[in-house]
Amino acid sequence: MAIPLLQMYKVARYIAGRKLRGDKRYPLVLMLEPLFQCNLACSGCGKIDYPKEILQKRVSVEDAMRAVDECGAPIVSIPGGEPLIHKEMPQIVAGIVARKKFIYLCTNAILLERFVKQVPPSPYLSFNLHLDGMRETNDRVTDRVGHFDIVVKMIKMLKEKGYRVQTNILYADVDVFHRTFSGVPFQQFVTTSTTTENLVFTYGVKSTGLDYVARVEPIENLSFSITGNWQDSTYTNIIAPGGAGADGNVLQRQPRFQTRFTPAYDIPMSWGDLRAFLTYSYIGLRYSDPGNAQVLPSYQTLDAGIVADIGKHFEVRLQGTNLTNELGITELDARAASGTSGAAGGFALGRPIFGREENLGVKYKF
Repeated sequence: MAIPLLQMYKVARYIAGRKLRGDKRYPLVLMLEPLFQCNLACSGCGKIDYPKEILQKRVSVEDAMRAVDECGAPIVSIPGGEPLIHKEMPQIVAGIVARKKFIYLCTNAILLERFVKQVPPSPYLSFNLHLDGMRETNDRVTDRVGHFDIVVKMIKMLKEKGYRVQTNILYADVDVFHRTFSGVPFQQFVTTSTTTENLVFTYGVKSTGLDYVARVEPIENLSFSITGNWQDSTYTNIIAPGGAGADGNVLQRQPRFQTRFTPAYDIPMSWGDLRAFLTYSYIGLRYSDPGNAQVLPSYQTLDAGIVADIGKHFEVRLQGTNLTNELGITELDARAASGTSGAAGGFALGRPIFGREENLGVKYKF
């Protein structure tokens, strides 16, 4: 589900307004948790273990509206427990919609058909339906046979009736950023052929780029995850003697591009779960110095492992890192003057990543 233009516009206007007022910190999302009680008993969820008097507590409509008004955030997330158990949830949703706040209502969908008869579609209302994988995995985690089919049926119903709906089968997040810094101090002791110097200066940075993370589970038990970052980060207003650096040089040790890709497969077992994964990582070219003379070449690594969750408390993990024994350098000689290669006689000091490593671990989870 794409974010509607109305929501992008109103959230952007809210952020711009707070920045223009000089607010350094401000809320973006209010998490309104109206109750802890739920009508499922999902594996790993501790809320159902609360005492009865806690599970029966409810946030009133008045308290919910007071929280929304006091917070002022443009987005309200309503998790639980199961929010639709709350008898006044239609009134809470109506009150938030009337305030033109964007709602993400999280639900396991069991009570959804009854709920939508009381709440009409709105551009300010979105349902986030709870799924923990494909049919077999989801029904095992929720401990309710047929729950997956209920969710699928409710997704179709919501779409037919004109509601916004999303699930956690596909997750993606892309953040675009532009950052500027000024007056950042820099100090480095460098050695020359005759003496040691203390190099001190200040600089600014202009950085534009994007961060991304995504996960998809195309078939039962199989998932693909990717994270990464692309950025164009350069020095500005650099005040440095000699060849220490110059405006427009790439910020030291920051790759323009890096990414990690992980396919994984989960195998349900009678005693727990078995998960196998493989992670490919790529780190792009960097420079070890502000002068951009000390080149840190790009490198790539391959990791893999098998994780066994035995019962509720034990985890056994067999994992290998840098299986191809790749040579990757994270820093060159810190005492070499910026603007010089740092090499002597065809060699340069550097700090490498760890070579191939295998580990076997056992964990007890309390």
